[in-house]
Amino acid sequence: MSELMGKLIKHTNNPWNSATHDPPNPTNTVFIPELEVKAMELFIEGQRPSSSNQHSSLTQNQLKEDNFEKGMRVPTSVLNGCGDSFHAADEK
Repeated sequence: MSELMGKLIKHTNNPWNSATHDPPNPTNTVFIPELEVKAMELFIEGQRPSSSNQHSSLTQNQLKEDNFEKGMRVPTSVLNGCGDSFHAADEK
């Protein structure tokens, strides 16, 4: 009797019979090999301007006077840059 109960429990708790089949994967994920990720990172870094060029457009006075608006954790210059890019995209 216990052998029959064991088979019944094994059958009811394992609807996909994992010894032979994997259950369906509910997530639709894809993994990219690490070598490809490194190649993409190098490509992106090569496309970005150097950090010295990024700050050259800001004058020293702008850097010294950069502050935070009340309630914001982002410098005013960053907020202004976002606003400028929004207007540029809106004009297209």
